[in-house]
Amino acid sequence: MGVYMQESEFKSLLNQVSTTHPEFSSLRQSSWSFFQAKGFPTRKVEEWKYTPANFLKDNTWQMSLKPNSIQTELDSDVYNLVFVDGLLDEKNSDLSLNELEVSVIESAVPTNLSQEEQGQHLKNIESLKEKNKDSLYHLNFSLTPQAICIKLKPNQVLKKPVKITYNYQTSTQNQVFYPFIYFHVGAGSKVEVYESYQAATDESFYANQSINFWIEENANVSYLQLQEFDRGFYLTHYCMAELNAHSNFEAFYYTRNGKLTRNQFDAFVNGEGAACSLNGIYLTDGSSHVDNHTTIRHHKPHTTSQQTFKGILDGSSHVVYNGKIIIDQYAQKVDSSQINKNILLSSKAQIDTKPELEVYADDVKANHGAAIGEMDEQELFYFLSRAIDKEKAQAMLARGYLEDVVFKLKSSSLKLVVDKALDNYFRGTK
Repeated sequence: MGVYMQESEFKSLLNQVSTTHPEFSSLRQSSWSFFQAKGFPTRKVEEWKYTPANFLKDNTWQMSLKPNSIQTELDSDVYNLVFVDGLLDEKNSDLSLNELEVSVIESAVPTNLSQEEQGQHLKNIESLKEKNKDSLYHLNFSLTPQAICIKLKPNQVLKKPVKITYNYQTSTQNQVFYPFIYFHVGAGSKVEVYESYQAATDESFYANQSINFWIEENANVSYLQLQEFDRGFYLTHYCMAELNAHSNFEAFYYTRNGKLTRNQFDAFVNGEGAACSLNGIYLTDGSSHVDNHTTIRHHKPHTTSQQTFKGILDGSSHVVYNGKIIIDQYAQKVDSSQINKNILLSSKAQIDTKPELEVYADDVKANHGAAIGEMDEQELFYFLSRAIDKEKAQAMLARGYLEDVVFKLKSSSLKLVVDKALDNYFRGTK
């Protein structure tokens, strides 16, 4: 998957997709040029210092543009958007909702919008894209075979969450997928969104994907990424969010293993009164590698944010946490905090944690911290002395350790999803 091979892949893609808007084609080309200039990330790049990206060059990855559909049991308690091998499965997706417009076109703008509205969406996408300086994000944008646009009309409250399921069925080793989603949330609207993953393959594959939120004034978004792979799964995931005045965005990451998972979260708090809450838990063992890179930028005064990530590491797993809060010079009266805590169950497990603050204003509240420790031996002894075996006792303590992070989720629907995932994990039905 060297740059030379990607050049032919890029040209082949442009020949196969039908880009109806020259502006989008231009955006795609600019991202490709960005990737060509920067190349694949290496450990010399500060943001990738602790995460090996050599798997990108050491394997020959193949891209598939063949649409597929599956027989699957859909959840009736949600609005479903199903992707099969990186492409939207229209048959199993809810595409005809009154409140929600989903477009499956390469231009990433709904065809039933006015030319002015189409131009605004492209402008939003360009704005988000230009703020991301990671080369793999631009690789995703330049090579995505489908740019999916989801538009929630103003002043709408969706009764059910939007569930985005990525189902990987590939029978070919070293397949690569580039899903791209742009989600526009209208003023005064409210929506819950969560991404989940399924795989019916034992082959190694790589998903490089992004989901991009543009949140208008007074809108509320709750977002969950649920990743539960135990396979040879490589994932680089990008979440971008633009918050306008008095909007609210809460995001939650649940990550369990995978060969390599790197989540990059970027929020731009660009409206007074806006709030961003970012939380996550990770459970790792074996030789899995999990990297959470988060940045929240406060550009306006009277805004708030908080980040809390907790993890439990076992085996020879390696976790990276790099959380950053940036407060601009004129963003006075900001209230922001972040904390990262970890429990190591194995002497071979490794954590690299780096919470950061960049504060250029003088009237703010901002704090950050990190902690690394082991399971409390006295608490463990308490359970053992009551005839509870060690493995069960550790599971009970671990679940309790993570509970306060889950409690931060304001969305009751998404909290139930996380609670169920934790219950399955600690019952051994992983």
